[in-house]
Amino acid sequence: MTKGRVKRWVWYLVLGLGIVTGCVAYPYLRYFFFASDMSSSKSSIQVMGHRGASALAPENTLAAFRAAMPHAEVLELDVHLTRDDSVVVMHDPTVDRTTDGKGAIAELAYADLAALDAGSWLGEAFKGERVPTLAQVLDLVNGQRTVLIELKWPRNGIYHNLVPRVVELIRARKAETWVIVQSFEYKYLDELRRLAPDITAYQLLYGYLAFPPVYRDRSFHLGTFPIVEGVKGLAIYYKFLSPSLVEKIHGQGLKIIAWTVNDPFDIRRVANLGVDGIISDNPGAVKGELGL
Repeated sequence: MTKGRVKRWVWYLVLGLGIVTGCVAYPYLRYFFFASDMSSSKSSIQVMGHRGASALAPENTLAAFRAAMPHAEVLELDVHLTRDDSVVVMHDPTVDRTTDGKGAIAELAYADLAALDAGSWLGEAFKGERVPTLAQVLDLVNGQRTVLIELKWPRNGIYHNLVPRVVELIRARKAETWVIVQSFEYKYLDELRRLAPDITAYQLLYGYLAFPPVYRDRSFHLGTFPIVEGVKGLAIYYKFLSPSLVEKIHGQGLKIIAWTVNDPFDIRRVANLGVDGIISDNPGAVKGELGL
């Protein structure tokens, strides 16, 4: 290959990378031009506490859910499955970050997790806070709020018994009308539709672009984003939202939830886009910005 051809291919590569980078950056740049002044009443927007009120208490603990309840209509949480099939509330597939223990949840029995301190990492005031089970959170809420349950996965693959166990816990408490189950994982959502079509399901999405056609859920994909059959809403990372996207999703009869929004300017921007719910680490701040 001649030097001239090499030079041309280098320029083609640089141009291609520039186009891709520009397309990926576009939603973020566009987002900052949306109005941050509240345009009208936003009383229809649901305030949702991310992992409880994780700005105020250790995430995904009973303390965080208690702190969120005065401010949030919806309590969002994450669930994993232990070695002995207990459904526990934690975001990561390991206990390393938010407890004084080590190891993968899938390889630990519930008794192992129950002995861990899940609060000291945030301060002495929360020393001794434990990793709750989904059953404990549902019993705490008892229909006073909606519980938004995100189905997570281990470090590799999925939990093959997670959906049946979550459905079992919901059924046992007759909580079908006050829970929503969401996930990035299509297999979970398909299984939920087969086992419990009466339980509301939302699909999680980081974001997607029409050009080039690419989207991200658990990973990046080329192509058009597929909406899983039976879901009632989409939960999308807020910087990928736009008025046209919100209108399109609503036109398909779906609700749209923005996650995870903490800055006051962002709260107002997202509210102006017409979303149905805002997930935040500090639901009280969202409530204040919306004037609720």
